Amino acid sequence: MSTQPITLDSARFGSFQGAEPVEPTRLVPAPTAEDAIRARLADVARQEEKRRSLSAFFERDTPAWNPDDHPEIDVAGGAAAWVKKMRRESDRASMRRSRRARS
Repeated sequence: MSTQPITLDSARFGSFQGAEPVEPTRLVPAPTAEDAIRARLADVARQEEKRRSLSAFFERDTPAWNPDDHPEIDVAGGAAAWVKKMRRESDRASMRRSRRARS
């Protein structure tokens, strides 16, 4: 039995210095004109579906907003008063955050 250590001999197994790594972009086929046409048609179909959906939404008889679903607004004195209150609270919170940031 031999007691010599096993080594990878570049003369025996060849050198890896000349091997080029394969770039991932070379593995993916380049887009063709047909791919561009398919992508455009899919985009147009999505836009048309969205347009039809919005059109159906705007043509329905029932309103999108039902005040009965939001009693907190009527309690606050109407929508305008509620919006003012929400903006005031937001302004106060942002002032507190800016004061803490300066400290």
